[in-house]
Amino acid sequence: MDRSSLSLRLNNRREFTQEDMLRISKVLDIQLDDLVDYFFKNNVEKTPQK
Repeated sequence: MDRSSLSLRLNNRREFTQEDMLRISKVLDIQLDDLVDYFFKNNVEKTPQK
């Protein structure tokens, strides 16, 4: 994944795909059971509705 793609994902402009999550977990040696802690937030911030 290039820098611009990662930046878009980290800044919530694009979503991580399942493939992204799996590749990142392999590179960073993250166990599959721990992916939730890295890629999903329990408390989602409310955004103003238009």
